[in-house]
Amino acid sequence: MLAPELNANDFCVMQMSNAIGHVHYPSNVYAQQPDSDGPRGGTMAKETTVKLKTEHDSWFRAEVARGMREANDPQVKRIPHEEIVRNWRRQRTALAKRAGREDE
Repeated sequence: MLAPELNANDFCVMQMSNAIGHVHYPSNVYAQQPDSDGPRGGTMAKETTVKLKTEHDSWFRAEVARGMREANDPQVKRIPHEEIVRNWRRQRTALAKRAGREDE
């Protein structure tokens, strides 16, 4: 069940954010906290903070929507997990050899 202040789109965006370790809040939270500090501390002008958060929110929602369209597109070539694992192992082995470590 969704919290009353979240719509389905906000919920989806938050789930995707959490899955990639990205802190993301629904757009209505931005409006409630216009003078919050940035991630490194320090205070920005209220207008700048709200503008940056709004721009980031729009960008992130567009990325989630693009990813969902791609995930649901039957024309997109799917790469089996086993193939990806083999490729990464090959790359790790090559990098370990270049670094002089044969034990990888």
